[in-house]
Amino acid sequence: MDTNAIESFTKNFVKDYYTWQNEKESIEQRTEKINNYLTEDLQALNIDTVRDDIPTSSSVTNIDIWSVSLENNTTYSVVYAVDQKITEDKNSERVRTSYRILLHQDNVGNLVITQNPTLWSIPNKSDYKSQQPENNGTVDSDTVQEVTEFLETFFSLYPTATDKELAYYVKDHALPLINQTHVFSELINPVFQEKENQIKVWVTVKYLDETTKATQLSQYELILEKDRNWMIVK
Repeated sequence: MDTNAIESFTKNFVKDYYTWQNEKESIEQRTEKINNYLTEDLQALNIDTVRDDIPTSSSVTNIDIWSVSLENNTTYSVVYAVDQKITEDKNSERVRTSYRILLHQDNVGNLVITQNPTLWSIPNKSDYKSQQPENNGTVDSDTVQEVTEFLETFFSLYPTATDKELAYYVKDHALPLINQTHVFSELINPVFQEKENQIKVWVTVKYLDETTKATQLSQYELILEKDRNWMIVK
Protein backbone atom coordinates (compact mmCIF):
# COMPACT_ATOMS: atom_id res chain seq x y z
CA MET A 1 0.00 0.00 0.00
CA ASP A 2 1.52 3.30 -1.15
CA THR A 3 0.65 5.88 1.51
CA ASN A 4 2.87 8.77 0.34
CA ALA A 5 -0.03 10.86 -0.97
CA ILE A 6 -2.09 10.29 2.18
CA GLU A 7 0.83 11.20 4.46
CA SER A 8 1.64 14.36 2.48
CA PHE A 9 -2.02 15.41 2.43
CA THR A 10 -2.26 14.84 6.18
CA LYS A 11 0.91 16.78 6.97
CA ASN A 12 -0.23 19.75 4.89
CA PHE A 13 -3.61 19.71 6.62
CA VAL A 14 -2.07 19.44 10.09
CA LYS A 15 0.25 22.40 9.44
CA ASP A 16 -2.67 24.58 8.32
CA TYR A 17 -5.10 23.33 10.97
CA TYR A 18 -2.81 24.02 13.94
CA THR A 19 -1.25 27.30 12.73
CA TRP A 20 -2.74 30.75 13.44
CA GLN A 21 -1.78 34.19 14.67
CA ASN A 22 -3.69 36.13 17.31
CA GLU A 23 -5.41 38.35 14.77
CA LYS A 24 -8.65 38.22 12.79
CA GLU A 25 -7.06 38.12 9.33
CA SER A 26 -4.82 35.17 10.19
CA ILE A 27 -7.73 33.20 11.67
CA GLU A 28 -9.85 33.87 8.58
CA GLN A 29 -6.97 32.67 6.38
CA ARG A 30 -6.73 29.50 8.46
CA THR A 31 -10.41 28.78 7.89
CA GLU A 32 -10.00 29.22 4.14
CA LYS A 33 -6.98 26.94 4.07
CA ILE A 34 -8.49 24.05 6.06
CA ASN A 35 -11.61 24.09 3.91
CA ASN A 36 -9.40 22.74 1.12
CA TYR A 37 -9.09 19.48 3.05
CA LEU A 38 -12.55 19.00 4.62
CA THR A 39 -15.95 17.79 3.52
CA GLU A 40 -18.71 20.43 3.57
CA ASP A 41 -20.07 19.03 6.85
CA LEU A 42 -16.67 19.37 8.50
CA GLN A 43 -16.17 22.86 7.07
CA ALA A 44 -19.33 23.95 8.90
CA LEU A 45 -18.26 22.09 12.07
CA ASN A 46 -14.86 23.82 12.18
CA ILE A 47 -15.98 27.44 11.72
CA ASP A 48 -15.51 28.32 15.41
CA THR A 49 -12.67 25.99 16.40
CA VAL A 50 -10.38 29.04 16.48
CA ARG A 51 -12.44 32.15 17.29
CA ASP A 52 -11.71 35.75 16.37
CA ASP A 53 -11.20 36.62 20.03
CA ILE A 54 -8.83 33.76 20.84
CA PRO A 55 -5.87 35.02 22.95
CA THR A 56 -3.29 32.58 21.59
CA SER A 57 -1.12 32.06 18.56
CA SER A 58 0.02 28.63 17.42
CA SER A 59 2.82 27.35 15.22
CA VAL A 60 3.61 23.76 14.27
CA THR A 61 7.13 22.62 15.07
CA ASN A 62 6.86 18.91 14.17
CA ILE A 63 4.44 16.37 12.71
CA ASP A 64 4.79 12.59 13.09
CA ILE A 65 2.61 10.17 11.12
CA TRP A 66 2.31 7.07 13.29
CA SER A 67 0.02 4.88 11.21
CA VAL A 68 -1.99 4.76 8.02
CA SER A 69 -4.49 1.92 7.84
CA LEU A 70 -7.23 0.94 5.44
CA GLU A 71 -10.67 1.06 7.07
CA ASN A 72 -12.56 -0.03 3.94
CA ASN A 73 -12.05 0.17 0.17
CA THR A 74 -11.96 3.98 0.05
CA THR A 75 -11.42 5.14 3.64
CA TYR A 76 -8.13 5.46 5.47
CA SER A 77 -7.42 6.04 9.15
CA VAL A 78 -4.38 8.20 9.95
CA VAL A 79 -2.94 8.58 13.45
CA TYR A 80 -0.53 11.45 13.92
CA ALA A 81 1.12 13.54 16.61
CA VAL A 82 1.64 17.28 16.32
CA ASP A 83 4.03 19.50 18.27
CA GLN A 84 2.81 23.07 18.72
CA LYS A 85 4.31 26.20 20.13
CA ILE A 86 1.48 28.10 21.84
CA THR A 87 2.07 31.79 22.54
CA GLU A 88 -0.13 33.98 24.72
CA ASP A 89 1.05 37.55 25.39
CA LYS A 90 4.76 37.10 26.18
CA ASN A 91 4.43 33.53 27.42
CA SER A 92 4.89 30.43 25.29
CA GLU A 93 4.77 26.69 25.84
CA ARG A 94 5.20 23.62 23.72
CA VAL A 95 2.55 20.92 23.59
CA ARG A 96 2.40 17.54 21.88
CA THR A 97 -0.94 15.90 21.15
CA SER A 98 -2.00 12.89 19.10
CA TYR A 99 -5.12 12.57 16.96
CA ARG A 100 -6.81 10.35 14.41
CA ILE A 101 -8.56 11.46 11.22
CA LEU A 102 -10.41 9.55 8.51
CA LEU A 103 -9.86 10.29 4.82
CA HIS A 104 -11.72 9.25 1.69
CA GLN A 105 -9.73 8.62 -1.48
CA ASP A 106 -11.62 8.50 -4.78
CA ASN A 107 -10.79 6.39 -7.83
CA VAL A 108 -8.45 9.03 -9.30
CA GLY A 109 -6.54 9.48 -6.04
CA ASN A 110 -8.11 12.69 -4.73
CA LEU A 111 -8.46 12.96 -0.96
CA VAL A 112 -10.83 14.59 1.52
CA ILE A 113 -11.02 14.40 5.31
CA THR A 114 -14.30 12.86 6.48
CA GLN A 115 -13.76 12.73 10.25
CA ASN A 116 -12.40 15.60 12.32
CA PRO A 117 -9.14 15.32 14.31
CA THR A 118 -10.12 13.16 17.27
CA LEU A 119 -7.94 12.69 20.34
CA TRP A 120 -6.10 9.40 20.07
CA SER A 121 -3.14 7.51 21.48
CA ILE A 122 0.22 6.64 19.98
CA PRO A 123 2.43 3.63 20.81
CA ASN A 124 4.45 3.70 24.00
CA LYS A 125 7.72 1.93 24.67
CA SER A 126 7.24 -1.84 24.75
CA ASP A 127 8.33 -3.84 27.81
CA TYR A 128 9.86 -6.46 25.51
CA LYS A 129 13.16 -7.91 26.76
CA SER A 130 15.45 -9.58 24.27
CA GLN A 131 17.12 -12.87 25.08
CA GLN A 132 20.87 -12.40 25.17
CA PRO A 133 23.00 -15.21 23.66
CA GLU A 134 25.65 -16.83 25.83
CA ASN A 135 28.86 -18.71 25.22
CA ASN A 136 27.91 -22.40 25.48
CA GLY A 137 31.37 -23.95 25.59
CA THR A 138 31.23 -25.34 22.05
CA VAL A 139 34.17 -23.19 20.87
CA ASP A 140 37.59 -23.91 22.38
CA SER A 141 39.82 -21.11 23.65
CA ASP A 142 42.29 -21.33 20.76
CA THR A 143 39.50 -20.90 18.21
CA VAL A 144 38.00 -18.03 20.22
CA GLN A 145 41.36 -16.25 20.12
CA GLU A 146 41.81 -16.95 16.42
CA VAL A 147 38.32 -15.70 15.50
CA THR A 148 38.68 -12.67 17.76
CA GLU A 149 41.92 -11.68 16.03
CA PHE A 150 40.25 -12.16 12.63
CA LEU A 151 37.31 -9.94 13.64
CA GLU A 152 39.56 -7.24 15.07
CA THR A 153 41.53 -7.17 11.82
CA PHE A 154 38.41 -7.17 9.69
CA PHE A 155 36.53 -4.46 11.60
CA SER A 156 39.63 -2.26 11.61
CA LEU A 157 39.64 -2.36 7.81
CA TYR A 158 35.88 -2.56 7.24
CA PRO A 159 34.85 1.13 7.30
CA THR A 160 37.04 2.07 4.32
CA ALA A 161 37.34 -1.35 2.65
CA THR A 162 37.01 -1.57 -1.12
CA ASP A 163 34.93 -4.26 -2.78
CA LYS A 164 38.11 -6.20 -3.56
CA GLU A 165 39.39 -5.95 0.03
CA LEU A 166 36.01 -6.91 1.45
CA ALA A 167 35.91 -10.05 -0.71
CA TYR A 168 38.96 -11.37 1.15
CA TYR A 169 36.99 -11.43 4.42
CA VAL A 170 33.34 -11.62 3.39
CA LYS A 171 31.69 -14.17 1.13
CA ASP A 172 28.98 -13.28 -1.41
CA HIS A 173 28.49 -9.72 -0.13
CA ALA A 174 27.22 -10.90 3.25
CA LEU A 175 28.11 -7.41 4.52
CA PRO A 176 27.76 -4.23 2.45
CA LEU A 177 30.41 -1.63 1.62
CA ILE A 178 29.98 1.31 4.01
CA ASN A 179 32.77 3.78 3.08
CA GLN A 180 32.79 5.63 6.42
CA THR A 181 35.48 7.53 8.31
CA HIS A 182 35.14 5.42 11.44
CA VAL A 183 38.09 4.34 13.59
CA PHE A 184 37.90 0.88 15.15
CA SER A 185 38.19 0.83 18.95
CA GLU A 186 37.28 -2.62 20.28
CA LEU A 187 34.98 -5.62 20.21
CA ILE A 188 32.49 -5.60 23.09
CA ASN A 189 31.30 -8.85 24.70
CA PRO A 190 31.58 -11.20 21.72
CA VAL A 191 29.67 -14.47 22.12
CA PHE A 192 30.77 -17.60 20.23
CA GLN A 193 28.83 -20.76 19.43
CA GLU A 194 29.82 -23.60 17.09
CA LYS A 195 27.36 -25.55 14.98
CA GLU A 196 28.02 -27.81 12.00
CA ASN A 197 31.58 -26.55 11.37
CA GLN A 198 30.49 -22.94 11.53
CA ILE A 199 31.07 -20.33 14.23
CA LYS A 200 28.21 -18.02 15.07
CA VAL A 201 29.27 -14.73 16.65
CA TRP A 202 27.20 -12.04 18.31
CA VAL A 203 29.31 -8.92 18.79
CA THR A 204 29.11 -5.17 19.33
CA VAL A 205 31.80 -3.22 17.50
CA LYS A 206 32.89 0.09 18.99
CA TYR A 207 33.95 2.79 16.54
CA LEU A 208 34.80 6.47 16.82
CA ASP A 209 32.96 8.48 14.19
CA GLU A 210 35.61 10.84 12.83
CA THR A 211 33.01 13.31 11.58
CA THR A 212 30.75 13.67 14.63
CA LYS A 213 33.40 12.59 17.19
CA ALA A 214 30.70 10.43 18.78
CA THR A 215 31.00 6.74 19.62
CA GLN A 216 29.26 4.42 17.16
CA LEU A 217 28.23 1.01 18.49
CA SER A 218 27.35 -1.38 15.65
CA GLN A 219 25.83 -4.76 16.49
CA TYR A 220 26.38 -7.82 14.31
CA GLU A 221 25.18 -11.40 14.23
CA LEU A 222 27.66 -13.23 12.01
CA ILE A 223 28.36 -16.76 10.78
CA LEU A 224 31.98 -17.64 10.02
CA GLU A 225 33.55 -20.58 8.21
CA LYS A 226 37.18 -21.56 7.80
CA ASP A 227 38.69 -22.90 4.61
CA ARG A 228 42.22 -21.61 4.10
CA ASN A 229 41.29 -18.62 6.21
CA TRP A 230 38.24 -17.41 8.11
CA MET A 231 35.40 -15.90 6.11
CA ILE A 232 32.18 -14.19 7.12
CA VAL A 233 29.54 -16.12 5.19
CA LYS A 234 26.37 -14.58 6.64
